[in-house]
Amino acid sequence: MFQRALIATVILSFCAGMLAAETGALFAVAEEYNQEYRRLQLDRELTRLRLERQSIQSRDDLDRLQATDAALVARREYRRGLETFYHSVLDAAFAVPADEFRRDIAGLQAARASEQLRQVELRFQRGIVPRTEVIHAQIALRAALRDEEIARWSLEDSRIAFRDMFGRDWDYLVLPRIDSPDALPDALPGPPGAAEDLRDVWTDAHLGLARAGIAAEIARFRRDRLPGNAPLFDRRIADAEVELAEFELTRARSEAERQYEEITRMHRSQVQTILIRREEMDLQEELARESRRAFDRGLATSLDRDQAAIQHLQARIQLLNAELAYLRTGVTWMLALDGTPSGASPEPVR
Repeated sequence: MFQRALIATVILSFCAGMLAAETGALFAVAEEYNQEYRRLQLDRELTRLRLERQSIQSRDDLDRLQATDAALVARREYRRGLETFYHSVLDAAFAVPADEFRRDIAGLQAARASEQLRQVELRFQRGIVPRTEVIHAQIALRAALRDEEIARWSLEDSRIAFRDMFGRDWDYLVLPRIDSPDALPDALPGPPGAAEDLRDVWTDAHLGLARAGIAAEIARFRRDRLPGNAPLFDRRIADAEVELAEFELTRARSEAERQYEEITRMHRSQVQTILIRREEMDLQEELARESRRAFDRGLATSLDRDQAAIQHLQARIQLLNAELAYLRTGVTWMLALDGTPSGASPEPVR
């Protein structure tokens, strides 16, 4: 047990350091400024006091088991609140640069639509195309200008949301950096067989499994305290309740292990996605540079140049989305181990 606790401490410290290095001061700033985080802490403290009173007032083992179950429910709700909070922090941080890229894309698309209208008008004046082609190009330009305006509004909304979340204006310095996305949870340092130890740490911290264990204890306690002369029917009911609770405990353990496998597979997939998106972005960036050089030498049109720039911006958005998904999973992983993404490990509601 001591060895497992030590392994859990090492894992939490490593994960916290990894996630804190990637998120920088982002979570710390949000925790200090945002009132939602403050509300979660106040609610947690109030719940802790109520549960402490309930534990003190417990009259027997059954009351104490029920108090423990209530504490597990409170921990689950607290975790969910923290997960929602930290995910919203990441969403707010990544929304601004993504919307900046979308605004730039909309601006390039509007420029392309304007150039296409100019070319269609020239062909129309020369009698090459009918008037309908000009009308279609005008409609396309109006739609592109509308999309550009909507993109500007979306960017402004993102900046406002960021300011509401962090109490400061957007700055690229706060954007989380992922320098080593190959640091996966199932590759953490540890003694021989660390992967199995990590699985045990995960299941130990799984609240659904813990609640199923408490439910089984309650069922056994109620059965064992039946008087010796209890009706046979009552004893059969108690035995069935114990059997059902033990079945649910086995199922909860399988579910915890399934969730462990799922989150580690997801994390591995997200790492590979980041690496692929980075390669795509580098290639699109090189293509955009070549298109600009070709345009400067008269070997490509402005439409070709702008299209290459749009593809580069789209690749940057895809990379941002991949990094956001990676960090959101890291937050979920950290909270599931009773840690916090900002690096602190507050005592959970017990």
